[in-house]
Amino acid sequence: MSYYENEEEKIYLLLEFIEPLAIIALNLPYAIWNRFIFSLSHICHQANRIKFPNWKDNLPEDQFINF
Repeated sequence: MSYYENEEEKIYLLLEFIEPLAIIALNLPYAIWNRFIFSLSHICHQANRIKFPNWKDNLPEDQFINF
């Protein structure tokens, strides 16, 4: 026997508890991947500046660096 006989209440409770977990599970890997790409692009840019003396600075602004 269920405490919540009303189907609408069941759906509301499921959404209340599942939504935060789903948001974290779906968005967090994307955010981590984006930060990895951001840091990797800056590291490669700095390495090229050291390796090539005539390196032309063509790195986009930070807000435009993403996947």
